[in-house]
Amino acid sequence: MNLQLVRLARSRIGLGRYQLMALPEWAPDIVDCSSFTQWLHGQFGVELPRKAAQQAAVMIRIQQGDIRPGDLIFMRGKCYQDVANLPPDHIGHVGVVAEDRLSFIHAANSTKGIIEAPIEKVLTSGNFRRFGRLST
Repeated sequence: MNLQLVRLARSRIGLGRYQLMALPEWAPDIVDCSSFTQWLHGQFGVELPRKAAQQAAVMIRIQQGDIRPGDLIFMRGKCYQDVANLPPDHIGHVGVVAEDRLSFIHAANSTKGIIEAPIEKVLTSGNFRRFGRLST
C-alpha cells in the first residue's frame, strides 16, 4: 500500500484546492493537510482520525533513519482553531513521505495547494515534531 499511497498523493499535486478545516467529504477536491492524509488512507480502506494531532496519536513514532514511503511526517502548524488547548507537541500539520524519503507530499496552504517539498526544510525549520507509521 505504501508506494500506491505515495503515487496517489503525487497524482493530486496541483489539483484540488486547500481550505483550512475542510470537511472530509469534500476530499479530494477541497482539502487541508489532515483531510488529505485521511482521504489518501481511506482509499486503501484505512481509517485515520480527522486532525493531524489525532493522526499522530494513533501512529508508532519512528526515527528518521527508519522512515519508509507512505509514512507520515508531523509538524508544528496552525491547522487547529482552539489555541487555548494546543495539541500535544503543537502538532498541526501532516504530510506523506515520498519514495525517495527525502521529500514529502502535503496540502501546504491556500496559495500553494498540494505540493511536494524537501523533508530537510522541515527538519531545519524548528517545526518538525516526528515521523509516524501505522502499526501493521
